Amino acid sequence: MKIIEDMTFAFDNLEMDSRGSVRSRPSKGTAASYLASIYMTREEWKQSYDMAKWVIDNAGNLKYALEDDFQDVFRESEQWASQEYIFSIDFTGNQTGENPNPATYENDNKIGPFNGVEGGAKPIRGWSMLVPHINVYNSWDSNDYRLKVSMADSLILADDTDIVRPFSEFEVARPHIAKFNRFTGEGRTTAGWRSDFDHAAFRYAEVLLIAAESANELGLSPESIGYVNQIRGRARNAGTIDFYGSGYGTYAPSIFPADVLAGTNIDDLRTIILEERRIELAFEFKRWYDIVRRDLGSEVFGPSGLEPQSNFSEFRYLWPIPQGEIDKNQNFVQNPGY
Repeated sequence: MKIIEDMTFAFDNLEMDSRGSVRSRPSKGTAASYLASIYMTREEWKQSYDMAKWVIDNAGNLKYALEDDFQDVFRESEQWASQEYIFSIDFTGNQTGENPNPATYENDNKIGPFNGVEGGAKPIRGWSMLVPHINVYNSWDSNDYRLKVSMADSLILADDTDIVRPFSEFEVARPHIAKFNRFTGEGRTTAGWRSDFDHAAFRYAEVLLIAAESANELGLSPESIGYVNQIRGRARNAGTIDFYGSGYGTYAPSIFPADVLAGTNIDDLRTIILEERRIELAFEFKRWYDIVRRDLGSEVFGPSGLEPQSNFSEFRYLWPIPQGEIDKNQNFVQNPGY
């Protein structure tokens, strides 16, 4: 409950606009958005709805809006002026310090870019780590523009051929995350993991999806559908992007995904919203909380799930309490299963 107390204090005391209009500084809208997320995590639907609705109703004064092009949300040159960012983690690559060792004295951005392709040419190069299971890619409709923005299923390898290679020729033969490392700004170097890319910790699209889920649980399905359709409408507004400088991988405005139909029942809409969160917020460190909140672990990590494992058990919803903390306080009881 302390986090609710802290965020409520922030909401009551922060200004409508962040200081200097810099989105890495919190505003009243930042606090309200996080409160909506916290209440949703606790399945306190009325409180979650109220806070998300406050953000939506005040979006004009807060200067919040969806970007027209989904790719621009993850384009470094557009981040500073983006109205979709509610809170961001500011980062500038290649900043030098006092240590004379080049391997340690420059800022390294390893939040997303290290998921790039081993042996890939710039910009999507890296170490082929944390590569999503092929089920993640296969479960995504190929007509969804957000798939091309979020994942690299083809790219030019650093073999001096300038030939676009399919993912079957990657060192780890699966599509890799591309959301954070396709348009990374001037800080990018040949090392492959330094960039000027800012991390979008919270964006307006998530507020719309929180409002959609909370409204649905409260029986406000028509309103909920309207919020989801705002997200889908933006997804259809695909930009024409030359991903590789060779004319490969361009998109034009699409009819996919279609709007959610009026009259969709609560249960079906719940499933649609969770799937929309998975697609829209992919790789933004949000999915785990949905899995826990909706008890999806066995489904997601089961044999036919998106990230199949052999040993998932529900006790893994909680981390173990560090033994050092238990040693300091004998009143602590270790979480079950550890």
